[in-house]
Amino acid sequence: MTGYGLFSTGRYGTLTYATFVHPAYSEMILGKVVGTVWATRKDDQLTGMKLQIVREVDLDMKMKDKFVVAVDSVGAGVGEVVLVAQGSSARQTKLTNNRPVDAVITAIVDKLDVAIDRMVEAGATT
Repeated sequence: MTGYGLFSTGRYGTLTYATFVHPAYSEMILGKVVGTVWATRKDDQLTGMKLQIVREVDLDMKMKDKFVVAVDSVGAGVGEVVLVAQGSSARQTKLTNNRPVDAVITAIVDKLDVAIDRMVEAGATT
């Protein structure tokens, strides 16, 4: 995905997409838990929270370069595919309410059903 500010565009195979992103909001991401952060000294409001390293994945489950450290609110483990909410949405779970958190794992993904429309060039056969 490329872009700056309010409008982002990207490609998935032959599909081109555009997304309007207000700067005050963050996107929910699909990612894979790749590790755990251990921090013995941290803000008291983070005590008891498990911090996971989540690397963003695309729809083919290929890992991207981007990663985030997220509070685990659902008990995810290393290797699991998860959904991560970011920004103010990350502080709306029972575990993270009004705490200094900017990313939270909100779901463990069991399955993805993805339908991709293929664009056919003029004159091409299917």
